[in-house]
Amino acid sequence: MTGVIEQPTLKYSIIIPTLNHLDDLLKPCLSSILQYTDISDDMEVVVVANGCTDGTKEYVESLGKQFKLLWFDGPLGYTKAINEGIKASSGESLILLNNDTVLLSQAKNTWINMLLDPLKGDVGITGPMKSRMDYIDHDAIIFFCAAIQRKLFNELGLLDEIYSPGAGEDVDFCIQAERAGYRILQVPDGEQLKDDPKFMVGSFPIYHAAESTMLDEEHAEEWYKIIERNRKLLTERFALPEGMFWEHDIKAYRSIMNEVPIGGTICELGPWKGRSLCSVADIIIKRKLNVIAVDIFTGTAHEEDLVRQGKESDIEAIFRSNMKRFGLDPVVHRMTTNEASKLIEDGSLDLCFIDADHSFKGITEDLFYWIPKVKKGGLIGGHDYNGMAWPDVRKVVDTMWREVRYEYPSLVWSKQL
Repeated sequence: MTGVIEQPTLKYSIIIPTLNHLDDLLKPCLSSILQYTDISDDMEVVVVANGCTDGTKEYVESLGKQFKLLWFDGPLGYTKAINEGIKASSGESLILLNNDTVLLSQAKNTWINMLLDPLKGDVGITGPMKSRMDYIDHDAIIFFCAAIQRKLFNELGLLDEIYSPGAGEDVDFCIQAERAGYRILQVPDGEQLKDDPKFMVGSFPIYHAAESTMLDEEHAEEWYKIIERNRKLLTERFALPEGMFWEHDIKAYRSIMNEVPIGGTICELGPWKGRSLCSVADIIIKRKLNVIAVDIFTGTAHEEDLVRQGKESDIEAIFRSNMKRFGLDPVVHRMTTNEASKLIEDGSLDLCFIDADHSFKGITEDLFYWIPKVKKGGLIGGHDYNGMAWPDVRKVVDTMWREVRYEYPSLVWSKQL
């Protein structure tokens, strides 16, 4: 749904969806905005009233020209209501704000400046709460209060309405933004979250009575079912593939991947179902890296037996599906690493990552055949050097590296993993 948003004419728009709860939620929210925000000609507040049967219309229309009312007779849900607000807004930056928030005591525009000052360049999304979604190994800004550069919606489209009526669209959008090369930033930057009964986040001056609309008597039972459904959708889209590539491995691999020059070429030997590549997909996309993957897609003897018994489906198909799911399109060579080495030009790789046959013979041959493929100043590394389960890896690497470092003095060997 790209290309639906016109050129911005204002500095920022605040978008607030609301479904009834005029007196207990919307009025306190808008009153706090009036109290702590400069209401000027370079901003607007867009209230998306959907399914309201109280006095919301009359109240919003009484607040002045900077307050714009979008009226829908029936309820849209959070996701669709926000999208309608985005399409009707005119700000260069968009602040998504729940109606169950209240700004706390502050100098005027403090909260606006905290959100918008860092929102430039590759910082695409800011907000007072960045949470870790352990079930998919991703961070996300929670959209009860979030500022987003308009250009992200032009590039990525609006919030995905598959999550309607809500819950999960913020996580999805943050992941898509990071994959496109943008950063998400909690403000104040680097501050640790506090467990506060008022749901105030650190020193950001806001109170959030979380999910006050959806947890009321009318919606609560259905809301928990929606959360469960949408978590399943997020898991299907973004959870890393299974595999023995753990959190410390991912951290080290991400560090190594950030050293690869923009537009460089990497080759991974033995990606299996693609967990390691998926864990760095956002960096690969951001740095516009070319990816080569080499695997016979039968794995260890145990895994090969599972494939033969029909307990595992086509591993290559699973790998390709995972690559597509994470926005990657590698060149895939389904063959042994020795065979694939004949197809790769010497001095063409910026990084070669070895995670294939862990036997003494396999590691020896991979280093022998693939070290020449790495260009001057490039990186070569692999998995399980520090692991106790594969002692041959360390033995071969330490022995061969002493021999090859004189022939390839500019080659960098990474032992982080």
